[in-house]
Amino acid sequence: MLKYKFYVIRFQYIMLLLTILALPIFGLTKRLQFLPLGGKLSYHFAMLGIIALGIEWLFFRFKFDYRIKSFLLIFISWQLLSLAFGLYHYPYYQEINWQESEKLSRLVEFSITHNLDYLDLNNIEAVWLGIRVVKDALINFIFTFGVSVWIIHLFHDSFSIGFITIRKCILILTIALGIYAIPEILLFKFKMDIGYDILSVTNAFLYDIGGYLDWYPPLIWLNEQVRSYCTEPAIFGGLAATIIPMLWSYCREEFKISALYVYFIMLLFMTKSRTSNAIAIFSSFWLVLGCFNNKIRKWSIVLIVLTVLGFALNIGLNFVPVASNSHQEGTDSYFDNNIKSIVEKDSRSNGSRLINIIGHINVIQDHWLVGVGRGLEACYVRDNLPDNAYSNDEIVSITKEIDEKGPLTGTSYGNVNNFIYIFTNEGCIGLVIYLLPFIYALWMVFKLRLWRDNRYIFISIAILGNLLSEMAGEGGMLLYIMLGLLYVGIQENKHSVIQESSEIVENCKR
Repeated sequence: MLKYKFYVIRFQYIMLLLTILALPIFGLTKRLQFLPLGGKLSYHFAMLGIIALGIEWLFFRFKFDYRIKSFLLIFISWQLLSLAFGLYHYPYYQEINWQESEKLSRLVEFSITHNLDYLDLNNIEAVWLGIRVVKDALINFIFTFGVSVWIIHLFHDSFSIGFITIRKCILILTIALGIYAIPEILLFKFKMDIGYDILSVTNAFLYDIGGYLDWYPPLIWLNEQVRSYCTEPAIFGGLAATIIPMLWSYCREEFKISALYVYFIMLLFMTKSRTSNAIAIFSSFWLVLGCFNNKIRKWSIVLIVLTVLGFALNIGLNFVPVASNSHQEGTDSYFDNNIKSIVEKDSRSNGSRLINIIGHINVIQDHWLVGVGRGLEACYVRDNLPDNAYSNDEIVSITKEIDEKGPLTGTSYGNVNNFIYIFTNEGCIGLVIYLLPFIYALWMVFKLRLWRDNRYIFISIAILGNLLSEMAGEGGMLLYIMLGLLYVGIQENKHSVIQESSEIVENCKR
């Protein structure tokens, strides 16, 4: 039996690696989806890993900390309760168009063909909508804190093994992102057509180009923004929230990793993503602050210099002597377009984001306590958009899609701020429940003085960076992986403190 347990655990390690490697892909083409979980490729591998966890539990019956079980029960119970409340009060059932859902269409046609008159069409549509949003809530539960539980169990015996393993997986992800970005560098910086030719094959293989709203995801991102194999440049920035501190943890041990770090920082700035730039600045600030009174404070200065070098290489490549009509973007221009523009209301995508956020906030004002129910917000937001909403082409396109096809298509205004999105769907109670594990974990880092160990500094910076990136959209799975790892370390140190206290008491008795 021990041999089988070894194989099951080994399989989970492999799935963890594949999950992390698949994190950049949010919109995998339908022909490559091997589980009915949508376009996030990481979900497929994480699900296999969690299934293996379930098999291990069935045969070997391990136990979880009661605090974990209590939180998970509270989290999923509130999601389902707020969803049930939302479904009961949902005012848009009449807008459901069963013809826009392939599976629902088959069910309705079957009931008509077999004269099942007792099945009311409106009731069928309502039940179908309920099944869809409940499924989405369960999927969200599994791939957020469910992933944390997976990590907690996988490394419960040793925080050190967990840190080394996850760090290696993230290093491999960094290398994969760097290799895939080479054709974009050739195309954007050196104007070499071979870069476009390669991307025409690789990106078209991974994604259904223009499959959403007739343009997303594009084959090549506009404004010469590097994205590697991420669905969009902002996802690259979200991943950087974890990659940057994990690469820092390598640099003192293996200085050769510094070259990879500089290359990654160069790519990060090449994304021209405001999220990426904010993450780079935020992480560097916390590195200096977190290491100021630590053994590695001198190394923090070295890493800041390496970060500046990565930015300088990005700018420097803009002046490679290529076609005379190429646009040369200097430091001032880069700052104005990609950093300063974060706070400019009408710059780039800020217009549609601001309209989106205002629409969600307007919904919150009427549903602040329990929300409208996860997955039910689209029509609410549409009816609460500000007056200037229809001057924005993206908002007009989404609104038209919802009006024509109804709630079952899955079209929505998107999640452009995860905290506001959770507030809209699950109310202030849901938002507080969501934030509790992060508040607890970061508080325990201070209470147990874990900041004296560099590994906890890097993990804490990763978690804070991921939470920052959620102000620009949905959180990534790395946030919950790092949360699970940090919890393992906290429990390990708490047990050490208890054991030391017991030994002191015993010595005093003697």
